[in-house]
Amino acid sequence: MSRTVPVMLLLALPAAAISRSQTTNNSIYWQDLKAKLTNYLNKNLDQKRYQYQIIRPLRALDGYLGGSPKAEIKFERFNLNSRGSRKTILASAANPMKDSIPNVSIQVEVKNIITAWELKSPISRGTKITQAMLIEKRIPIESQYSRLYFTTAPINKTANRNLREGEILKVNMVKNTRLVSTGDTIKVSSGSGGISLEFPCKAMSSGDIGDVINIMCPDFEKKSHKAKIIGVGKAVMQ
Repeated sequence: MSRTVPVMLLLALPAAAISRSQTTNNSIYWQDLKAKLTNYLNKNLDQKRYQYQIIRPLRALDGYLGGSPKAEIKFERFNLNSRGSRKTILASAANPMKDSIPNVSIQVEVKNIITAWELKSPISRGTKITQAMLIEKRIPIESQYSRLYFTTAPINKTANRNLREGEILKVNMVKNTRLVSTGDTIKVSSGSGGISLEFPCKAMSSGDIGDVINIMCPDFEKKSHKAKIIGVGKAVMQ
């Protein structure tokens, strides 16, 4: 697990105790370490799914990790599924003398990149949304807020209030009809090449047309699946 140092320890350090030369050195050490972390994240983080920003180390840097800018730095992976966008990654190194070198915890902000839909022009309450009104966008958000946005374009949904041009549509901005409710037994079609079979499955969540929901299908070897709602009590396997 990543080790963190309470922020109050950093705040308790009087500014007068850090000389100009020490500050300059710390800046050099941090810029070097930050460059190595950037390289690591660019290689190991899917840039199509995540956006990151390196914030700062959680303790003052007294020198290079490993005693040299050429030292090999190792970074411990952080948990992308943890709540909140602020993550902590641990940097460690060893020098040829095998001296004990304190690890450094670094704070990184990571956001999920999702597909969302933006309005091309303002619309009034009661307006039915069409494809022509929408622009598809890729936006960064904190993972816990992903349920506020549509997983598919909100076509044929009705605005429940006046909406501005450029507004990113959220679930609570439109009237939602539950064509499928949690616990309903629904007909789920599956197949390709002109052959389609229907199976009774249990809806594990509610949704409107076009929504992708979790389902449980007792007739399948793998019970848990996802399906897209296509009508009242009907869905197609994803």
